[in-house]
Amino acid sequence: MNEEKPYGGKYYFLLLIIIFAVASFLRLFQLDHYPLLINLDELSNIYDGYSISETGKDRSGDADIATVRGFGRGDYRPSLMPFLLAAGFKFFGYSILNGRIIAAILGILSLILLYFFAKDFGGKNFALAALVLATFSPWHLIFSRMAHEGTMLPSIFLLLIMLLWNRSRGKIFEWKSLLLLGFVTGFSVNAYQATKLTGLLIAMFIAVDILFSTRIKKSFQKIPLLILGVTIGALPQILFLFNHHDLFFARSENALIPHHSVILFTEKVFENIFANLNPVYLFFSSGNANIFTVARLLPVEIIFFICGILFLKRVVTTKLFPFYYIYILIIIVILPAAITLTNPHSLRASGFLMLAPLISAAGIIFLVRFFKKEKIRQSIFFFFLSIIIINASIFIYSYANSYSLGNTLQQHGLVLLAEKINVEAKDCEQIYIENIENQPYIYITAFTGITPQQFQAAEKKVNTNWIWDYYLQLGKYYFRTKEEINLEMNQPSNQKRLFIYSKKRNDVVAIDSVLTDEVGWVYFYKKL
Repeated sequence: MNEEKPYGGKYYFLLLIIIFAVASFLRLFQLDHYPLLINLDELSNIYDGYSISETGKDRSGDADIATVRGFGRGDYRPSLMPFLLAAGFKFFGYSILNGRIIAAILGILSLILLYFFAKDFGGKNFALAALVLATFSPWHLIFSRMAHEGTMLPSIFLLLIMLLWNRSRGKIFEWKSLLLLGFVTGFSVNAYQATKLTGLLIAMFIAVDILFSTRIKKSFQKIPLLILGVTIGALPQILFLFNHHDLFFARSENALIPHHSVILFTEKVFENIFANLNPVYLFFSSGNANIFTVARLLPVEIIFFICGILFLKRVVTTKLFPFYYIYILIIIVILPAAITLTNPHSLRASGFLMLAPLISAAGIIFLVRFFKKEKIRQSIFFFFLSIIIINASIFIYSYANSYSLGNTLQQHGLVLLAEKINVEAKDCEQIYIENIENQPYIYITAFTGITPQQFQAAEKKVNTNWIWDYYLQLGKYYFRTKEEINLEMNQPSNQKRLFIYSKKRNDVVAIDSVLTDEVGWVYFYKKL
């Protein structure tokens, strides 16, 4: 099929510059306000990145290149994101904002990769539509502004693999291109827990593609090259698997769906795949939280998405990357969510957020082609893009003006609490803090100026009986239940102490207070 003339004519390139400028602004503007500071997994990555940049080890003192410990035995996560953050901190200095800037840059990079693949796959008009859809996708916008390893890294690797795969097929899997494709596919497993599975499945998919695309003799020469590239890329995780088998699979102990029989397990997996493709969840649940997101795709996108799913074949302009590969990749990227508990799951299935714009862009092109005249086609095309932008603007406005949406899963109250501790605890020798919300110690660590060297040297008491660490003490900070703090407060002491817990007392004057998500008001008391 001959490629259509680019809509916008001589202004096409200018349109791209404007869209990328807007996309960059939407991902970089006031990163410390939208979302509010800060989700604990983001903060864990940022502080581990800080620790690696300062000490060469994660905050727990582990120097393993493959993983960081995170929040305990069940949270050994691939270390690529902390290492990227560490590199950024080396150049730009450590701050929470700089950590999110690195994440935003990854989001912008994903848009560039999406455009180039989409151009190869469906032409310039298809690529422009896909770019606009991704630029203004609520899912992509929020995930581009969070320093979590599962937000943009899986998407970037998926797009890189698709680009290299498409071009390697064009070279009939020439050895250099195949080795690079294998390496990137293997290296993707260092990004996130979910990509350990998707990387393996995509590598197997590529091997099958080689087998059916080349002669049997040649395929047996090429597949070992693919395996070599994959092995080199995945080597850090492979070594960790052999050296720490129990830790490699620890996260799955409590995450996998029950598997009493193969039939029931398979049935549940398919049910979960459809849950992640549910139109109500994808298009009509704006404002409802789902693992970092408060909206996924835009409501006006649904008609384009349905048309794209049904008629993708009629839009594709390349013969190098078969259209049905997109369908298979959708299943693969959703699978990590589908085999685990809690579905739908926007984070474990985050690779889908870059495939959805391709599907919806196909729907736009399909609908535009109903019209015969070029000028009418162009007008309809830009009309469709306009309603996407208007719909996105409504979402952006509502999100920017809602504290609850911006604070979804962010635990902003712990940030405010830590900032007030900086003021109230300067002269205190012991600080007792109610163990509210989730992992409050990491907020105290990051927002009271504790350096990685100080963190590693500090006296600690940690309950490690479960898969998550439960901090009881970090230096002069003691994490206790409300009842334990209440008893401790009544004990005599020669040390100046600060008590922070969610009990309003009449016998002691509260010197400050802060509103948190989990327990409401938390009060500050000083006592000798």
